Amino acid sequence: MITPRVAKLRQQSLDAIPTISAERAVLMTEAYRSHAGLLSAPMRRALAFRYGMEHKTIYMSATAS
Repeated sequence: MITPRVAKLRQQSLDAIPTISAERAVLMTEAYRSHAGLLSAPMRRALAFRYGMEHKTIYMSATAS
């Protein structure tokens, strides 16, 4: 059984409009370039994700409740 909170979060996720972030693209490019040719592909992806999460701007929707 699904709780009302989880149902609401699921619906918000399904209703979300996909967007493209220029900031994310820049951060991922910086991260991949800093490790170019030095590590395996899975490790580069993991480090790029980490770099992105550490440096991206935090956004909080005004409609969140």
